[in-house]
Amino acid sequence: MTKFECENKDELKAQCNHYKSIFSTKSFSETSHLRRHLNSCLKIFNKDITQYTIATKPSLEGGSSIKTYKFDADECRRAVSTFLVCDKHAFRTVEEPGFRYMISIFSLNFKNKSRQTTIRDVLMYYAKERDHVKEELAKTHGLICPTSNNWNSEHNNDEYICITAHWVDKDWKLQKRIIRFRGLSPPYDVKAGLELVADVVSKIQNKIKYIKKLGICRKIFYDMTDKSFHLNVTKKLRRDVNVRWNSTYLMFESTLYYKYVLDYWGQWDKDYQILALFDEEWRNVAILCKLLNFL
Repeated sequence: MTKFECENKDELKAQCNHYKSIFSTKSFSETSHLRRHLNSCLKIFNKDITQYTIATKPSLEGGSSIKTYKFDADECRRAVSTFLVCDKHAFRTVEEPGFRYMISIFSLNFKNKSRQTTIRDVLMYYAKERDHVKEELAKTHGLICPTSNNWNSEHNNDEYICITAHWVDKDWKLQKRIIRFRGLSPPYDVKAGLELVADVVSKIQNKIKYIKKLGICRKIFYDMTDKSFHLNVTKKLRRDVNVRWNSTYLMFESTLYYKYVLDYWGQWDKDYQILALFDEEWRNVAILCKLLNFL
């Protein structure tokens, strides 16, 4: 407060140094209203200075700088969720005596949460991060390349597949975000998965073998491809090799490239018609080709 001199000596005036409010009183009366304003004003102006402390902030260069720190319960809850997720801890960790003791030493102001509340926090932060990733992908002007990887849980030995999106942002920095994470049912390897569509794989293998078995058939096939469908015949039909799983992908890719030629071939070659693929089978081949390309 700043005291003002008045002509009437029995009257006093004071102005708040922070909010510039002017208060008046009598010299012989109480000043309780001034004290009430002072207490509330200081608390608001200093943003509850009792929660502030001086802390060191580490820098990327290895040094540190001085900063003010204010306790933030929401930020602490987010830090606990990050700790559990990034380091693969069970949710029951937040209820263990050792964890509660550690948190109480770090901050007396933080009230530890139950595992149920922590689960809700993690799901809430996940939803926010998911929406943020969607916004990032929507703003991307270049191509987005997906990759997949299998992941095994250390706690229950379950198998998962993780799909990651990669792209280059406007600043030419490589970015990557997980866009899908799902559990897998055994068997887990690709070869085992292909056994589920063994009939389609067998048809494609026999298609290529049939066309390549005689030089005359092979010549007619590629001549027709060049003259009638105007495709690049330097890209040949390829057979898969048992010792190389990626050769299955190359076989699918070449078969899809010649899809219309192969369908046309079956219209006039009766011996070949038994090997023709239905529309649903062609769609399965396209899906398998994309899946193998991810791997």
